[in-house]
Amino acid sequence: MATTSNSKVRLKLLIDKKGQKVLFAEANKDFVDFLFSLMSLPLGNMIRLLTKNKMVGCLGNLYDSVEALSDAYFRATDIKESILKPNSHMQPNVETPLLLPSSELPDQKLYCCSKHPSHCYTHQVTDDPNTDCPSCSHKMSQSVSFVTSTDAKFTSNDAGDL
Repeated sequence: MATTSNSKVRLKLLIDKKGQKVLFAEANKDFVDFLFSLMSLPLGNMIRLLTKNKMVGCLGNLYDSVEALSDAYFRATDIKESILKPNSHMQPNVETPLLLPSSELPDQKLYCCSKHPSHCYTHQVTDDPNTDCPSCSHKMSQSVSFVTSTDAKFTSNDAGDL
């Protein structure tokens, strides 16, 4: 069953209404992590490429703001670079804070021990068919299927207020 948190995001903004710009924003760490996680999605690469052509809109502005942000605001020096130029492959087990979990499973092949079920009963799986079984050292090349539970679906009604 999906778990949710009922947290609210507090955001203080100082807005220049004539210039239609946010001059100052204050938010908690969860909200900032959420904004940075948006940049780590493949969308971050598209924004970076489209910004060269003067892409307009809030995502382009967000990218420019992160790019102009001083390195002093990041815990490690390589974090800013990983936000601005994310890897193109998605990691299915990485959760993005403040986003609803995806209802679709990634198209991923899983494998178990090739001796299973006749000899090896480790009940372990891998995503690499060349992995050796930790119990019997045979290759884990037997393809297995992942079956979802029908009652574990996450709905928008389960979401907390933002």
